[in-house]
Parts: sequence; structure tokens; C-alpha cells
Amino acid sequence: MRRPSPIRVLVVTEDRDLSDVLCDGIAVRGYSPVPAGSLDEGLEQIEEADYEVALVDLALPGGVDLIRRLADEDLSTESVVVREPDACPLEAMRMGAYGCVTRPPRAEELDVLLARAAEKSHLRRENLSLQMRLRWQEAVEPLVTRDPSMRELLSTLERAASAESPVLVRGEMGTGRRLVARALHRSSPRASAPFVPVNCRLVPTDQLEDELFGHEKGAFAGAHARKPGLLELAESGVAFLQEVERASPRVQAKLLRVIEAREMLRVGAIRPAPCDVRIVAGTSEDLRAQVREGGFREDLCYRLSTVTLELPPLRERKGDIPLLVLAFLERLGRPPAGAHPGGDGARVHRGHATPQRGAPRPHRPRPRHRSQDALQQARPRAAPPAQEHSRLALLEIRTREDFVTVL
Repeated sequence: MRRPSPIRVLVVTEDRDLSDVLCDGIAVRGYSPVPAGSLDEGLEQIEEADYEVALVDLALPGGVDLIRRLADEDLSTESVVVREPDACPLEAMRMGAYGCVTRPPRAEELDVLLARAAEKSHLRRENLSLQMRLRWQEAVEPLVTRDPSMRELLSTLERAASAESPVLVRGEMGTGRRLVARALHRSSPRASAPFVPVNCRLVPTDQLEDELFGHEKGAFAGAHARKPGLLELAESGVAFLQEVERASPRVQAKLLRVIEAREMLRVGAIRPAPCDVRIVAGTSEDLRAQVREGGFREDLCYRLSTVTLELPPLRERKGDIPLLVLAFLERLGRPPAGAHPGGDGARVHRGHATPQRGAPRPHRPRPRHRSQDALQQARPRAAPPAQEHSRLALLEIRTREDFVTVL
């Protein structure tokens, strides 16, 4: 059975004798003490390693500031104050100290206080871990899959979420690149900041630079006021550039500047402006092939490919089709309108034989007028074409119980 690691305690004091007494006393009781002879050394130790408890000498210049920092930065290290019998610890307690002991401390009293402070530290760590896990589950909830390759992709996405490097999401149209980018945003430290998607295919090439970076007043005819770009609107958040290979060489150069220097240049501007945004790019093409053909910058391709997520098309993960259908039914809240009463849930497998590019998108029925319904009933129904058998198979599912038989 694996033994639990000892509780790490940082002892911060300029008094060498007090440091030796504290370190020797708590080491005998199973703690792992680390001495720090100054405030600066204590700050360095906190940045380099994790400690459950920090024993801070109240007589240390700046000791209260150290306690305040531990509380303000929401670190999981609890602070315990060591004070002279006539010193008042009220300010330190207001700054967030867990407790205090008088010097010279009694071994039993210090042991109990350290144990309780360490327990609170562990609870804070567990709470933070659960919050991160919950945020991750909420982020990947729209990504319905049981395919091994997709599971591996989600594992890579989870690791990349906490980083700041660019991410390239590659896959055919309809494979869910935008869902993956949004999941990356929701599970990252930038989750509270904006998520701004931009489809470079839908923006004319000569207007993409202005849309992304904005312009200054008088930059061109009709520029009567300064206009912020979409990257500026995504400040502190994530910008998802769909079909990034459509960007012109000038836009590519500006994107490289955003990634490398964290600054952007508006159209008509002389000085760059700071730009704190994480770039996530999406493409259905092979960017390295585009580089060889001279259509894409090699340095930008290298930067964007720091983390690459390859999305397989649905035809290569047919086992996800039943899960996607069930997810669509749950989104509708009821069986699709027009479901055949004698349908068989197993007929959903008919769609497996027909390769489809990308992935299916949920159908959102539009409201109909009564006159349209009456006209539809009056018209004779024609036999559906053979290529529509996959869609009809979905409409023939009566209830969720019928569909579960497929699983």
C-alpha cells in the first residue's frame, strides 16, 4: 500500500535559532520542513513548489504581505503565524492567516494547528480539482462519441486547454471543428473571456484584414471612425479562425505577429496595439502541402501546428451514429415530427452503408402555418428517392426505447 507523502511546511523567518527549533520540532512529528531565511526566499519557494502550510514569523519584515499574497492569489497554502507573546496577530488574521502560535511554540499545540491547516489545504485542492473536472465535463458535453480515436483526441484537448500555445483543428467540413474549439475555450483559463469564431471562407479576401484587425479613423475612404477588429473583441479570450488557409499573405503575416509578439496592427495604424488572445485555427486542408505550394507561410504553419487535433470523419467512426441520433432526439425533447408508428429502431443502421462526408447536423424544424399543413395533407405523397433512405430511417424511430435497441 502506498504511503501518503509527508505534509510540506515552509518555515519563513530571519531568526536562525527559531528556524532550527521549528524545523527540528515538526520534522520529528512527520512533517517535511523547508526553511526560508527571508521574505524573498519564501516567495521563491512558493513559486517553485507546493506547500500545504507556511509558518510565517510575524516579526519578519513583510511577513503580513506574504500572508496577504497567499490569500489574494487563492493559493492552496495555508499560513500560520508565529508571534511574540506581546505581539498582536489581529492584522495577520484579517489578511487570511489560518491561526497563530506564540514563541517558543509548544509541540502539541503546533502539531494540532499544522494538521488542521494542512487538512484545509487538501480540501481546497480537492475543491479546485472538482471545479476543473466539472468545467471540463461541461466543455466536452456536446462532443458525443465513444470512438477510441476521438477519446484520444479529447485527452489531448484536455492537456492542451491549460496551455497558451496556438491549436490547429484539422478535419473535413461538418466534423465538429467549431465544437472542439469551443470545448477548448470552455475548459481553459480563458473560459470567462469571449470566444469569437471567424469563418475566413465567408469573408471576402480584401475585407478579412479589416474584419480581424479593425482600422483607424481615416485609414481609407469611408473610415469615419475607429473600428475594433474581431481579435480586439476577443481580448483575453479565444479567437477561432475557421478555414485559415483562405487568409492572404498580408493577413498571415499579421497573425504571426499576434502569436509571437502579442500585438496587432490595425489598418491605417502606425503603432501596434497589445493583443492578448489565443489563436485556434481550423482547416480542412493540409497546411504543409499549402506551404510546399507557396500558398501558406511556413513560419505561421509551424506556430499554428504546435498542437494539432485531427478530427476523423463520421464515416470512419460509424459507431458514433447511434449516439448522435439519440443526442439529436434528446435535443428535440421528443421523437421527430412525422415518425412512422410502425418504425423499427434498428433501421437507423441503414445509414451506415452510405458514406457521408463530415458529420450530421441537428435538424431544427421550422414553424408551419395551418394552411401549409392542410395543403400538405391534400397533396398525395410521392415515394421518396432511394438516396433518402438514411434520413427516413431516422424518422421511423418511434420512441427512445425503440432506439436503445440499436445500442
